Amino acid sequence: ARRAAREQLGYGADLIKVIVNTGPRVVSLDEMKAIVEEAHRVGRTVAAHAIGDTATRIAAEAGVTSIEHAYTVPDEVLRMMAQKGIYLVPTDYPAEFYVDAFASSSLTAEQRRQQLEGAKGFAQASAARLMRAVRAGVKVAFGSDEYYDTPGRTRGQASLLTLQAYQEAGMSPLEVLRAATVNS
Repeated sequence: ARRAAREQLGYGADLIKVIVNTGPRVVSLDEMKAIVEEAHRVGRTVAAHAIGDTATRIAAEAGVTSIEHAYTVPDEVLRMMAQKGIYLVPTDYPAEFYVDAFASSSLTAEQRRQQLEGAKGFAQASAARLMRAVRAGVKVAFGSDEYYDTPGRTRGQASLLTLQAYQEAGMSPLEVLRAATVNS
């Protein structure tokens, strides 16, 4: 982990982004600490793709600069993030987006309704997580995770939906502006 971070920094990386967990694989706390130490030693930041309790805890304990996604994150990790000044980058969208962007055009009306219900549950859980973070004092930075094409929208247009989701979750317009500008 240390060697990989040094290699990327040597190539001129402005920041290191680590996928803390994917599938069954989770980067260890010692690995994350080594990556963070190497990046911080040369004044670079570390962004952590972390989904779930274990991965968000590892990222926060290691002292990353930001945690992307964190679809599920315990309150104690949110408190640690606030204390350490770790940003949350919630890649949230309104429920309809998930169905419109990723559903097959051959869905029946019933299948679309079922997918929309599932998407609403996911969007509501994401909104609740976002507001728990805000109440805990975690700074929020805008991030859309727009690396894919969405039918009928440019990436910029689709990214704006993330800001809409922040406001729908309960962030004030000023908090949304801060997330999209000074915090990012």
